[in-house]
Amino acid sequence: MKTAVIIVDHAGYPRRVANTRTALARAGVDVHAVCPHYKPHPHAQPVEIPEDWLPEDPAIERWRKDWHRCHLHYVAGYAALGLDADFLWCIENDVATSGATWLRLLEETNDLGHDGLFARLSHRAERPGIGWFSHPGTARWMNWYHHGCIYRLSRRALSWLSESAGETREAFCEVAVASVIDRAGGTLRGINTNARVERVARPRTFYNCQTLCFPPRLPVFDPRFFNHPCKADDPAPGS
Repeated sequence: MKTAVIIVDHAGYPRRVANTRTALARAGVDVHAVCPHYKPHPHAQPVEIPEDWLPEDPAIERWRKDWHRCHLHYVAGYAALGLDADFLWCIENDVATSGATWLRLLEETNDLGHDGLFARLSHRAERPGIGWFSHPGTARWMNWYHHGCIYRLSRRALSWLSESAGETREAFCEVAVASVIDRAGGTLRGINTNARVERVARPRTFYNCQTLCFPPRLPVFDPRFFNHPCKADDPAPGS
């Protein structure tokens, strides 16, 4: 199975992209960076999301629409870059870790063939109070929630998300992505989650959300974890 990585880089973190690319080259995995077409960066491929994939309300700023539907940067980027990968890791630009942890994640998930592999995956029945489900753009059939900083999609999941992009344009990505895959008959799996869904006991060190500090202080960085959110270019060198 061939795997690729896309980092959506709105802010411009070239060191983080370069460090991740260097680390994953050891495993033969290609790392690509994309950015919004209206906010280009030299190290990233500008990608334009079709207007009919985005929320319709003209009063909503474009950047907020992109945040609303950020998973579509991966879908559009996969097509624009002409990638031929069975699986795509989708990474927000404020996720940081060491090269060793990247490689461990790939190694410990390589044998999983699920259409969607998510951190913090849960079902509406278990966590009905999650605010995303109360948003007016959430369709009745959207029953899954995931935390969108890092996840993996299969080739056919990317196709399903592209096909449903217009239909789901008013929904947040946190509920749309896994719900679209489930509706299409795809398979979901959680990593490091407390939800009562099929899950992986590994990787043992995966996710650390206690990292947000603003300059001049650097974020707390633990190389054993995927640290998020880190609102600066790499807080520590990859290793």
